[in-house]
Amino acid sequence: MRLFQNILYVSDSKTNQSHALKQAVRLAARNNQAALTVMEIIPASGKGSATTRFAAALSRLMALVRPYTTHLPIRPAVVTGPTAPKIKEAVSSNGHDLVIKPARPVGFMARLHHTDRRLLRQCPCPVLFIKGIEKPRHKTILAAVDLDPLRTSPARERLNQRILEMAAEFAVSEAANLHVVHCWEPFAEKALLGRGGKAQDDLASHHAKQRARHRNELHHLGNAAADRVRANGFSHFVLHPHLLKGPAATVLPPLATELRADLLILGTVAQRGLSGLFTQSVAEALLKKAGCSLLGVKPQGPSPRPEPQRVETRPVHKVTTRIQPLFAPETRSAFRPTAKDEA
Repeated sequence: MRLFQNILYVSDSKTNQSHALKQAVRLAARNNQAALTVMEIIPASGKGSATTRFAAALSRLMALVRPYTTHLPIRPAVVTGPTAPKIKEAVSSNGHDLVIKPARPVGFMARLHHTDRRLLRQCPCPVLFIKGIEKPRHKTILAAVDLDPLRTSPARERLNQRILEMAAEFAVSEAANLHVVHCWEPFAEKALLGRGGKAQDDLASHHAKQRARHRNELHHLGNAAADRVRANGFSHFVLHPHLLKGPAATVLPPLATELRADLLILGTVAQRGLSGLFTQSVAEALLKKAGCSLLGVKPQGPSPRPEPQRVETRPVHKVTTRIQPLFAPETRSAFRPTAKDEA
């Protein structure tokens, strides 16, 4: 595994972070002994002098990393200031390519902790939020991609490819099952319902055509990703595709639960596509609702401009979360379909 070379782990003394730090150490070791920095950020003001608080934080940090220093060298760092800006500053200054942080529990008002929310929005590199119980490895990985057959975008394609590359690296290095999901929502549904008469028949035909387009796009993307992995010597590599109808924030958490996913990988760019997958609010909702760890990925290079929204107003509709079949049995085994039907 060679995804990351310079990892930043953000210590959070208000959480039980032994599980998260173990994952950071394992991930660094699997990435050819990647550099690992463990950083604690303390407020600029508080009880006692700045020197005393700095010394106490450094002592906590050294005690935290000491059990793992025999596995690989760890660089401890204590900085003072607001958490999210300091993390962003460290990433920009030191060239970190991954931030790992224990996810804060959702508060009593069901809102994400403000630091986690800001990192999803502002951190220039991927952020891995660790949730759930300790496991020696990821057994099931779920990668969410965003496809729009009616409006292609180079930025969207690059981000989808990066998500699948990371997901495949994780799956290969940990011998995990890799599932790929795309959530789609019907376009112009309200207009068809307002026509009366044969509206229901027209709507069913309209849905079938749209679903076929999304299915074909997912098929093409998945086969291309599987071919790249197999070309590197992993001839038995398999992707399991899932095509779900409904908003991503609603249908993805039940799928992750059903699959018992250990890691959810998705894009977090501020972009509004047909599925709405890449909007920051959706990524935040998934971090809040999903019971597994989440890796938020951003596109490399400058952030794309937000795409114009469609005029169509999306109606409230019943959402199904059942997994549907995508391809016929003769489809190449590198991209294996599921066996359930979409309602």
